[in-house]
Formats: sequence, structure tokens, C-alpha cells
Amino acid sequence: MRRMTNQRIPATRGLGAALLLTAATLAGCGEDTSGPPAAPTQAPAAKVSQAPTVQANPASVEGYFDGVDADVISGWALDTTKPANPVTVDLYDGDALLASVPAREFRQDLLDAQKGDGYHGFKIPIPAGLKDGQPHTVHAKCAGGELKNSPQTIPKG
Repeated sequence: MRRMTNQRIPATRGLGAALLLTAATLAGCGEDTSGPPAAPTQAPAAKVSQAPTVQANPASVEGYFDGVDADVISGWALDTTKPANPVTVDLYDGDALLASVPAREFRQDLLDAQKGDGYHGFKIPIPAGLKDGQPHTVHAKCAGGELKNSPQTIPKG
């Protein structure tokens, strides 16, 4: 009987993780019926997005905080050394983190300006907590630095 063991196989194509193959995950690839089946090993579920975000070098980040309008907070950011990989933009109300947003929405203006492939925009709805009638100063940061045109204040009312 050939016993199936867990094997780590290096991932390719930029996933940056190792895959855990078990008897349970390979059962559909052909079964060894020469003996009792090996007990499947539980592996933690992996969540993989199409384009994982990366930790950017502050010196290589370019971006702009478009601002806050009646409904959304928006802007764009990219790592000029790795334009195919989206970066994460952290949005703050003063010192309090509101959200961490991947900058991977398509914007035609970015493509026209030759900012990578154009998939470097971010946009989120204004959180309800910022619609309390009080002024809020919103910062857009990436790789530890503020984006151009940041911070901006949400006016009263």
C-alpha cells in the first residue's frame, strides 16, 4: 500500500504561499484502492484573491487622495516598482483607523495618464460614524506616508 503524506509544494505565479496537499484534496485525481484510505488531514482554508496586495516601499508609492464627497471617500495609489500589484490604502479619521482598502479599482483617467494598467483606484462609502454632523479630518496613507492632497475634512452637516 502506498501511503499518502502531506507535502508542501511551493506556489508559483506570485501567490507567495505554500500549498498543502492531502489525501482528501487529491482524492479526485485518482484513488489508491490497494488498502485502507489514509485519514485526511485538516488544512486551514486559504483565501486567495486574484491580485494580492503588497507592502509597498514608501519611496516607490505614488498616489492622490481625491477626497470626500457626499457619498464616498476615493483616490488612487500604486507602487511604481510593482505596478501590477495593488497596494493597500489606510484611511483614518484623525488617528483612528477607518478602513484598509486595496487600491485595485479600474480608473480610465489612470490608464490615460499611464499609471500602470489603470487598476489602482480605491473608493469606499462614507462610514455612518462620519455622518454625525461634526467635522472629521480624513487621512489617506499608504506605506506609512500620506497620499498627496491628504488630509481632507468632511464638513459639518
